[in-house]
Amino acid sequence: MVAPMLLPVIRGLGFDPVWFAGIMTVNLEIGLVTPPVGLNLYIVKGIAPDVPLSEVLRGVLPFVIIEVIVIVAVSAFPHLALWLPNRMIG
Repeated sequence: MVAPMLLPVIRGLGFDPVWFAGIMTVNLEIGLVTPPVGLNLYIVKGIAPDVPLSEVLRGVLPFVIIEVIVIVAVSAFPHLALWLPNRMIG
């Protein structure tokens, strides 16, 4: 819901909208697997009620670490996220 409002700002600052969409998507993924909002955590807890939430959180930790590394890498080297779209669009 916020992306259309941010698009003119992103373009005005000279950032690629495809790059920004990738960064925003990975950030949203982190938000879905970390507390307090962590909707995906509660879905997993609903599917497997016998597994404690602390164990689910420990299982999610490697994915969050990898996603943070991806955000840092794509922020430092935007061509990583833009290589394939540039090949497809030209």
